[in-house]
Amino acid sequence: MYAAGKLFRDKTTSVSISDSYGLCNYKYIVDFYCAEAKLIVELDGSQHYEDKGMEYDTERTIYLAQYGVRVVRIPNNEVNQNFSGVCEYIDAVVKQSLSQLR
Repeated sequence: MYAAGKLFRDKTTSVSISDSYGLCNYKYIVDFYCAEAKLIVELDGSQHYEDKGMEYDTERTIYLAQYGVRVVRIPNNEVNQNFSGVCEYIDAVVKQSLSQLR
């Protein structure tokens, strides 16, 4: 995960993106967090597409939204198959979030 985080930071906008970040008194650990854009990026493996994983993710997203944070989910296989495209997508989402906050 650290290597992916470094690459995301190198290939996306100049805002700070932290990996494995604890939010809400560490109630949740998120894959990547950009405080300035109020954005969480989650890289989802297959367990997230099973009923239990989808239910947990929905509850978690609703909880985090109460704090004004947006959650973006990207399948792991998309990162592996289209890394540059994923970085471009994250960059666009960060820029969009920043423009809405300003």
